[in-house]
Amino acid sequence: MNRFYLSKNVISKIIARNSSVVGLESTSHCQNLDLTVTNCRHLTSDLYPKLSRQQVSWYLRYHEYYSGEINDGVLKSFTTNKLASNNPIEDRAAEVRLVHSDGRKNEYLFGVFDGHGGCACAQILSERLFSYVALMLSSNDLLRKIQLEKIDPCRDLIYRFTHKDYYHSQDMEHLYRVALQRLARDLLSAPNDDSTVEDIFKAAFLRLDHDILADALPKEGHGDINIENLSLALTGSCANLAYITGTDVYVANTGDCKAVIGHQIGQDEWIPIMLSYEHDAENEKEVTRICSAHPGESDTVLRNGRLLGDLAPLRAFGDARYKWPSAVMKHALNIFSPNGISIYGESLIPHNYKTPPYLTAEPEVVHHALSARDKFMVIGSDGLWELLKPNQVVDLIAAHMDDRQIISQFVVPQSGITLKEINDVLKVRKRILAKKPEDENVATHVLRMALGPDHTQLSQYLTIPPNIVRNYRDDITITVVYFDTDYIAERNE
Repeated sequence: MNRFYLSKNVISKIIARNSSVVGLESTSHCQNLDLTVTNCRHLTSDLYPKLSRQQVSWYLRYHEYYSGEINDGVLKSFTTNKLASNNPIEDRAAEVRLVHSDGRKNEYLFGVFDGHGGCACAQILSERLFSYVALMLSSNDLLRKIQLEKIDPCRDLIYRFTHKDYYHSQDMEHLYRVALQRLARDLLSAPNDDSTVEDIFKAAFLRLDHDILADALPKEGHGDINIENLSLALTGSCANLAYITGTDVYVANTGDCKAVIGHQIGQDEWIPIMLSYEHDAENEKEVTRICSAHPGESDTVLRNGRLLGDLAPLRAFGDARYKWPSAVMKHALNIFSPNGISIYGESLIPHNYKTPPYLTAEPEVVHHALSARDKFMVIGSDGLWELLKPNQVVDLIAAHMDDRQIISQFVVPQSGITLKEINDVLKVRKRILAKKPEDENVATHVLRMALGPDHTQLSQYLTIPPNIVRNYRDDITITVVYFDTDYIAERNE
């Protein structure tokens, strides 16, 4: 039985509205009530109006995107979708092809960014992080062209796949360009030809995080702080970035998003290959890292499974209040009234804030050499993984692939066939169509299965009031990348 536990505020409203029905006079009773969908349907029907099947499908498909057949190197195609819980949604997804002048081809980046405290930091990462990685992968000749302004680092290093709700801040592009030109200059002044892909990703993540935080601080000779940049630096985001080059996949992860390979081991047997691990309090390696970095603070650095009792991911971009010295935050509070930093107010400095920084944007990088049995990759924000396990997601996508393949391979005989044989063929066709996935887009299919698949449960999930929906699910973002296994097999021979 699916149990939907309601918050006390909602329970109070329900009881107040229906007190004559259930015979309750105060909200004090609600602490002892087991309010489930089954035993409170007569109370909650107006809070959870049903949607038609067509309305559910429209809602689920609204943000879906399909790249079409790309067939470039190992990349066959990709698809993505998202569903909001927060308003506005704090997740972002973005995909780019790297554009190099030194002859390298077939290189792609796929990113999922899960924001918290607002959507600003995730939005910035979706706009800027790809360019930092592309620039750090560039040759010295390309870096010199950027420094001489012969190449625009914002526009000429990547080709971006644009979704229908794609947004890019034109007002901030000058700031982005200056930061990238400064990075090109720094790389030329201290060249390191021995850098590995792992080194490059770590440097790119840390440099962008540094720039985000630096833009919020007063410049030398100026005591003022830009409130917009400060607000941005106080929001945060996790990031999961997959880099495809040749038949290699590198995944750089900061925070609690996750990437998984769908690996086929038999006719109907699949296993997930993990390409990233969540940086949270359930990760013993992360807990050890945090406690070792702050000796003597084991009782306070992690409380209730959160950093300093507040933040769930143990690595993230932004979140300046877990990185800056106390003096910097006190300076910000002196310039702005507590209401000026409305989300935190006087609690801007966390309790037990003794030895910052407590948080880092440094990613953990995993390399995977693709084999012909690696059919697809899934990148998802934690909202997906809270509802489905990696093996469940892989099985859903594999079944979707198989069903679509069976339908596409069905052939009607042209001649020399009896009425009985025609009837048998039609019966087979009927059975095949009965298995047809409801959604063409596999990301939408996974999203539907994560929330349902029962229609009543789906409509309830999609009509939970905005003020309480976050109690039931997080923002969900899914990107599925299909690999050309024939290409992989040829390259691996």
